[in-house]
Amino acid sequence: MQECATKMSKKEEPKKTVKKTEAKTKPKAKAEVKEQKAPEVSVGKKTEDKNVVFVGAKPTMNYVLAVMTVFNQGANDVILKARGRATSRAVDTAEVVMKKFLSNEVELEDITIGTDAVGEGDDVRNISTIEITLKKK
Repeated sequence: MQECATKMSKKEEPKKTVKKTEAKTKPKAKAEVKEQKAPEVSVGKKTEDKNVVFVGAKPTMNYVLAVMTVFNQGANDVILKARGRATSRAVDTAEVVMKKFLSNEVELEDITIGTDAVGEGDDVRNISTIEITLKKK
């Protein structure tokens, strides 16, 4: 009788099924890096894009390093361009390069100021712009 009870208990147990699941992972696409060229600016004289440093929201010393890099690559002049609130940062960058890093080697050649209309329709605003040209002596 005990045999019968053990056989029944074994039969009553549900069969364990193992379901095979395959991990469906898609290979991630490699990020494509595209070179973006700076927009062309016609200010009266043709400038090379590689000698232009666009000043934005980063710390001033980042732009000082960019100017120093352009000069070390053999350029004779560098143009700092900025709009809006970044104009003071562009002026600070020019002053630091001229007074601290290349005090006897670089001089201020030209400063050009202007305005850009930004926006569409009724939301048109004027934003101040500045271009500072530094030249090696």
